[in-house]
Amino acid sequence: MPEELQEQMMRTVPGLENVRMVRPAYGVEYDYIDPRELRCIASLSSCTIAHLDSCQGLFLAGQINGTTGYEEAAAQGCIAGINAGLAAQNLSPLTITRADGFMGVMIDDLVTKGAEEPYRMFTSRSEYRMTLRCDNADMRLTEKGYNVGVISSERWGAYVKDRDAIRNGIEALKSVVLSPTMWEKFGFTMTKDGIMRSAFELLRKPSITVEALAESGAVPGLDQLEPYIKARIVIDATYAPHIPRQLADLQVFHADESLLLDPDMDYTQVRGLSEEVRERLQRVRPTTLGAAKRMEGMTPAAAVNLLKHARRTWASSNRASQLSSGVEKIHSTVATTGA
Repeated sequence: MPEELQEQMMRTVPGLENVRMVRPAYGVEYDYIDPRELRCIASLSSCTIAHLDSCQGLFLAGQINGTTGYEEAAAQGCIAGINAGLAAQNLSPLTITRADGFMGVMIDDLVTKGAEEPYRMFTSRSEYRMTLRCDNADMRLTEKGYNVGVISSERWGAYVKDRDAIRNGIEALKSVVLSPTMWEKFGFTMTKDGIMRSAFELLRKPSITVEALAESGAVPGLDQLEPYIKARIVIDATYAPHIPRQLADLQVFHADESLLLDPDMDYTQVRGLSEEVRERLQRVRPTTLGAAKRMEGMTPAAAVNLLKHARRTWASSNRASQLSSGVEKIHSTVATTGA
């Protein structure tokens, strides 16, 4: 907005009729590519910021992909930089899916939905917030980084030490299962309902701590754990009742991501697709069924037709059986949703 109009606009606000503008606001304009034109370099469409179809080996990150914010640019830069290095060595790319981290959520959103306005990464965009927590980022991502050579041996050693300590601590807590009467003998007030509970389950009660369990002598070895390891165990115990459903959702996600689609598929030959869906598929060119299903406007019925076409025209013998099971799964989804 021109400087002379900015002050006039401000004076239309009640109470600011006589305001004087000290410094005008400014706008920043920049060019960006439609992130749906980005084509993933790995078999999973939700993995990386990748190269443009017409510019093999060109990796893009940041505002040029339609995002805004330092963290968003930094996350894309990490993935694009790592995969550029791997591509230069003819190695497989680093794959980060929606189930692995918020980087995967952001990149999948960009390449499947585009960015009609500057994209910011909000935790609410993820379907798996129970497992995508800041406290377990090392458990989710360190091994992936180590496998592609971006984690040092020192960092890896520290990770393995912490991982094993957490696992051993949780196993020790789960191995001690007592009745309410027995827990009371160790000094813990319990509801006398006759239900056997493990020490790990007790940690869900705010009044019971790892330190208290260690001091009671109910679970040997807890006093040897580092404070930050104890804190991690308490977080895991708190989320434990809610994790099974999340894991079931993750299994469905991974099943969809394993159903591959030909990136060069001719969508004009796919029967039963609306023109809108066909146009979006032509533009995005998803490489997995999961990515196709997450596209805006994609219906369960359209996904079935797409998978049937893939089975007829592109799948190899081993992929054909894989795709067949996928069709049955989607038919079940259509039946339950009434689509």
